[in-house]
Amino acid sequence: MRSIRGRCVVAAAALSLAAGMAPSAPAAGVRTFHDSVGEIAGAPDIGKVTVTQDNETLDVQADVANLPLLSKGTALFALNTDGDTTTGDFGGADYLLLFDLKTWAGGVERWNGTRYVGAKKVHDPSRTLIGGKSIGFMFDLANFGWPKGISLSMIVVRGAVEDGLVDHAPNSGAWAFDVRPALETLDLGFAPTRPHAGAVFGYSDRSARIGLSDKTTVVPRTLSCTARLAGAQLVGLGRRDSCRWQVPKRSTGKLLTIDATVSYAGTQVEFGTWKFRVA
Repeated sequence: MRSIRGRCVVAAAALSLAAGMAPSAPAAGVRTFHDSVGEIAGAPDIGKVTVTQDNETLDVQADVANLPLLSKGTALFALNTDGDTTTGDFGGADYLLLFDLKTWAGGVERWNGTRYVGAKKVHDPSRTLIGGKSIGFMFDLANFGWPKGISLSMIVVRGAVEDGLVDHAPNSGAWAFDVRPALETLDLGFAPTRPHAGAVFGYSDRSARIGLSDKTTVVPRTLSCTARLAGAQLVGLGRRDSCRWQVPKRSTGKLLTIDATVSYAGTQVEFGTWKFRVA
């Protein structure tokens, strides 16, 4: 059984989601892993581990029987984010999430090439989660550099890290799962560039591009829009939620707002708002 350091630093922040152009209704991907139970009498006993990616947020929850809360104990999640097992300790872990179970303090460290150092928060949410029979974390994937995949392992110790009762999950190696890039931005080109009273206005064919969190761009699988002229909804041409409209006459000077919903790779996301003053 490998040893772990008897140090646990704290870096927890409250959950908050970005507003404005951020996705508003992402689909979630869930993976469930299981560790064998009852290996060591009296030791913490890791059971089911649930990994959920909800767009940009990674949520990991581990069920742990005999969790030594409010007494001497330590828990650690090890994340290998570059696929290289030769960099970093703990099977090549690039990030460590550590918990002092007596104080309920949690912290994050990253491998800098020679040792683990405190990791700076990049984006919320970034919080550790401890319950009576569970332990986990909820982090924006930007805090881990938006990897394409993660290999995850964990340990929970009752007592001192040097000689306490330990459970390691999985028993060997790590659980691996893919990370799906998040839909971050939507670019739309409109023709003409400004709506005119009595004329057709809409997005240019094939102009829509989604910017993903891995810095690539893709074409949305579907695109639908909602337009409002001075607060009143306009019906799209061809279908109600199309992205082309007949701008009413006598609407010069009125405000036209457009919101768009796109889908790609099983995820549907809302973006907005584009604003135009009718000519």
